[in-house]
Parts: sequence; structure tokens; C-alpha cells
Amino acid sequence: MTRPEESTPLVPKGFGAPKFLEDSQVKFLANEDENAYVQLEVFGDPAPSVTWLKGDVDLGTLGRFKSWTDGKKGMVFLGVENAQKSDEGVYRCLLNNRFGKREHKFKLFIARSWQERKGPPKRQVPIYWSEVPRSKFLKEGQTDKISFTAKLTVADKSARWTFNNQVCSSGDKYEVIKTGGNFTIVIKDPVHADTGCYRCTLLEADLSCETYLDVQLPDPEYCFLKQLVQSISGLTGRSIKLSCLSSPEASIEWRKDMQVIQTVDNHYKATSEEGEHTLIIPNLNLSDAGYYDCRITKFGKEGADVTGCNVLVEEFPHKFSRKLAENLELTEREDLLLQVT
Repeated sequence: MTRPEESTPLVPKGFGAPKFLEDSQVKFLANEDENAYVQLEVFGDPAPSVTWLKGDVDLGTLGRFKSWTDGKKGMVFLGVENAQKSDEGVYRCLLNNRFGKREHKFKLFIARSWQERKGPPKRQVPIYWSEVPRSKFLKEGQTDKISFTAKLTVADKSARWTFNNQVCSSGDKYEVIKTGGNFTIVIKDPVHADTGCYRCTLLEADLSCETYLDVQLPDPEYCFLKQLVQSISGLTGRSIKLSCLSSPEASIEWRKDMQVIQTVDNHYKATSEEGEHTLIIPNLNLSDAGYYDCRITKFGKEGADVTGCNVLVEEFPHKFSRKLAENLELTEREDLLLQVT
């Protein structure tokens, strides 16, 4: 657990309005005449401000109560120095940023540390989670395993891990490890179906902590199923058509000599339908000659996300389709008409 002198400011985490980790701990236990600690994981962008209250009293105004934060882990802490039985009760942690407020209520219990007996009192270690696992986010296939560890202040307790209220046992999917007061669960080959809430619950006491795993589906990979022809020739004043075929969901762009073609220009006509992409130049001119390519702009498969074509343009060869007759016989005063097409 982060100490007060190691406090670092909260940083943005998550999205928008502030919130607490789902099903955050609502009961905390400490011994009388010892320091009590409360810790909660929080989210919010921008980073929220934190206020601790008991009833309507702002605990920041009381000397025995100290609050601090761990910005890297997104944790907020409340400490009670030399806790007394009168410190028992319902507390509130209030988060606030420009998108809203969020409040979390919890109870603090103070146990008598010893009763009158012969000899010096025996010190009792308060039982609480000294470290709770942070939520984790990853993509399917990114790693072959991921783990969470919950740390308890004592080493003689037992606990169990559950996922969506189902007990997790060591086997093909999970590995559950206990080392002293550390309780670890390892999730093997995490997939999207493993997304959810993981809870560590003590068997001997009403105390639990939880965390969240979000395994997102992998990004798709799009490629061209039919390439552009390597080269094509056209004549000035005539039209030319380039076409290729890609995965239907792929987004593409056309380029000429590595410059994006603005298809709003009437000089070009581009269409895309069910993965078939077409670029038409209705009226070629000599400046249209060059290298054209079609590129998948997002989630393209490396090495198969672009296809290109060299376009050659020549002057249209103007020829007579109907020529003059080589010889004509006319009589005097007869009209002469010469016509070619």
C-alpha cells in the first residue's frame, strides 16, 4: 500500500464522469488504538477530486484523519491515526469532476484490541487488503496468460477466487496460488469470454475485493482479394476504368503518384459496393498518366493492403474513316461536292 509521503496526484483513467470500481469494498476493520486504513480504486477523465466525509463532517479538517492518492494505480486512501471505538460508523467518499459526481458509502468497524488480562496486551494485526488488484485491459491473442494478486495484512487466512460468481479452481483454465497473505489467480489464454468481474473472498471473514478484466476481440485484418492490373493504356478523350476487390468491410482510398485522389473532383468517379472498388476517369488527358494505387486505410493485412497499376495515356490517333475518291468524272457545269468523315 502506498504511504502518505509517497502520495502522487490522480491522473485521468477511464472515460468521462467519475466512478468507483464495481462492487467496491463496503466494510473495513481495524483494531482500537492502531491506525485504520481504507483504500478504493477510482476512475474518471478528467481526474476527479476526492472528499472524505463522516456524516456531514469533512474529514480533511480533522487532524487524525489523513487522505492521499496513488495516481499511477488510480487508488485513493483514508487513514485514521490511533483509531478509537468512537470512529466506528458510516463514511462516504465523494468524487467530483466536470462530468458529474459519484459517492461510495462504507462502514468502518473498530475492534477492541485487548481485554483486561494478566500480562501485557497481545497486539492484534488488523485484517484488511493491503493491496487490491487493478483492472486490466487487453486484446485477445495479446498474451498467453494474465494474473491478479490480492494481498492481505495477515498470512493465516484462506480465500477463494470467483468469476461471475463461479468458483475458480486450478486446472486447464486457471491457476490459483496462495503465498502467505498473497492470493493470486492466473487466467490462461485469455479470450473475450473471460471478460468480467473476478472476486477474492476470505473464507474466515466477511471481507472481499474484486477487479475487472476486459479482453477485447482482436482487430480484423483486411486484404485485397483481386488486384489491379499491373498496367493499362488509354487514349486522350476516352475513358479508363480501374477496379479491384477487397474484404467488404474494408475502407479504402485511391492515390495517384502517392497523392490521395479527391473523388469529389468531377474528373474522377469512384464507387465501392460489397468490396468491389472502381475508379473511372471519363475523359483522359496526357496529365492523367502515372501510377495509381488503392490502399486499405485501416486494419490492412501487412503486405496485402495496397494494389497498384501503371496508367499510360497516348494521343488519340485521328484518322479518316471515309476518304475522297481517287478519280471523279464530271461533265461541264456539273456541281462538285467533296466530303470526308
